[in-house]
Amino acid sequence: MVRVSRNLYREAYEYIKEDSAQGNCIVFVSADVDSLCAALILQNLLKADMVAYKLVPVSSYKDLERAKEQLVIKDDDLVSIFMINCGGLIDAREFFEIEDFTKIYIVDSHRPLNLSNVDPRNLQVCVFDDDDDTERFDRVLDAYEAVTYNSESDSNDDTDGTDDESLDYRSKRRKLDKEREIHKTSRHKKREQRALLAGYYTIGSYHANSSAAILYELANQLSKSNNDLLWFAITGITAQYLYERIDTKKYIESIKIFRDDTARFNVNRGDEASASDDGGGINIEDEYRFMFFRHWSLYNSMYYSSYVSSQLSLWNDASDNKLHSFFALMGFKLEQCRQIYAHMDINLKNRLRAKIEEVSPHYGLTELSYPSFTRCYGSTCTLSASDMVYAISAMLETSPATAVRLGQGTNTSENKEWKELPMNNTDDEEVNRESHRWWMKNFYQAHDALSKNSSDAVLRGIHLSMETQQAIARQVSAAIGKRVFRRYKTFRFLAINGGPELPMLQHPLALHRLALFTSDVYRASATRQSPLIIASLDEEHNSYLLVSFTGALMFGDIKRNSFAIAFQEIANTTSLSVSLEAIEPTVLYMKKDDLPHFIHKLNTMPL
Repeated sequence: MVRVSRNLYREAYEYIKEDSAQGNCIVFVSADVDSLCAALILQNLLKADMVAYKLVPVSSYKDLERAKEQLVIKDDDLVSIFMINCGGLIDAREFFEIEDFTKIYIVDSHRPLNLSNVDPRNLQVCVFDDDDDTERFDRVLDAYEAVTYNSESDSNDDTDGTDDESLDYRSKRRKLDKEREIHKTSRHKKREQRALLAGYYTIGSYHANSSAAILYELANQLSKSNNDLLWFAITGITAQYLYERIDTKKYIESIKIFRDDTARFNVNRGDEASASDDGGGINIEDEYRFMFFRHWSLYNSMYYSSYVSSQLSLWNDASDNKLHSFFALMGFKLEQCRQIYAHMDINLKNRLRAKIEEVSPHYGLTELSYPSFTRCYGSTCTLSASDMVYAISAMLETSPATAVRLGQGTNTSENKEWKELPMNNTDDEEVNRESHRWWMKNFYQAHDALSKNSSDAVLRGIHLSMETQQAIARQVSAAIGKRVFRRYKTFRFLAINGGPELPMLQHPLALHRLALFTSDVYRASATRQSPLIIASLDEEHNSYLLVSFTGALMFGDIKRNSFAIAFQEIANTTSLSVSLEAIEPTVLYMKKDDLPHFIHKLNTMPL
């Protein structure tokens, strides 16, 4: 097994079923949209096959370490560990110190993978691969095996001296020359292999295909796919695309099967969904690059969109007249565009798409839409895949205190499937106890919103996301307009130390969205696209959260992030209090006082 290619997904799953019949199964899942969607697909498959499992959300490697101590080491009957977007970058077998009969199955979009997990001699770890760039990966794996296992001595060909005495001088010379040439070629090949291996790990962090898409392919191979699983897969890969973890080409290729399955599963639904239909029909429909237009006003949706705002320079307070002229050219009155979309005149709604397609090229909005999907929730609510992504992200990233302040507080449903792992009583653990609790509660709420097809829960997430997006837009406008971003040799840096937006910008997902918005602005203004480091102060814990992002020159492309390597080097070579416990390698935490020294050190490093 070891590296599970697409044609072997089903076979690997049969091993999971067979093993789990003899013991216990644990599923570790990272706290992001794609991971949640992938976990829900896997849960449906396991439940259908009556495989008992324990689902354990994790937000850091510290969570994994705690789970190892509380759940893995103490379980003598544990036979299967499933890791969703949280195991590919570590040596999983070494980390868990598992028994020989325990298998680890990894579905992880993070790259580059830790090659120990795909070592052909490591029969306890199986990685579901998306078959992307297989030829190059095979060369890297061959180099890994050669460097790791080739311990043959270059001098083992020595023979007895008395035999050499009997050889003709010319024969001896030819033999020595041949051996030197062989050894020279061998040394050259080893250098090439080491260079290839070093290049693999230092090329930078990036993402492969969505984990939800991989597990949906498994469901298809098992003939167990349906509308719900299809929607989870669509949402997962849309998250990868919107957060610029895959490029447009990869996204378009990946959704081809989703378009076919949408037609297959929804052929008899027609254009309307029953009000009592819990699942809801899925439709193929292009989506705009402005957020929540079905749930917001058209004006706000476009004004706070990173794409529209950057292309029309709306982030500059003096430039919103471009949006006014855009609506005027469409023939839409400004007061109509400021109405909530649901209250707009039906004639305007019917003309909206045609008018936008007609007018947008005049304003350089050539990438204003992309192929996507919508789903009906009863007869009154339609949600797009992007609506789901932003809503679920907001539910994951917003602290309960902030949600209550924004009027979107809610009670967490009782879910007996999860239990919060006990925390040790060290000082550091006590400091992080409350934040640990609220992200766990958020995970449960987001899981419920996805799994129960609850439009009410998703709409709460949408309203949270609207507030966060407005905070992000204000922050970007202030930071760029007032030149708060500091320019260093190889990156731009922003520290958010206060202000009303700070509580909404203390989660990696929110800071990542801020980085995306900033990158769009610099890209549209033809300014040199430097990598970004954005830090958010946690006043309570006297620490910073740092998120790094590397934007591509062209919209729709992606660029690999080399900060993870630099972060690791600084952590290894300095005494700075750098914490690399985040599952996402481009995220770190540090003490407030160490930030200036960290930025100075980072500025001296090549990126």
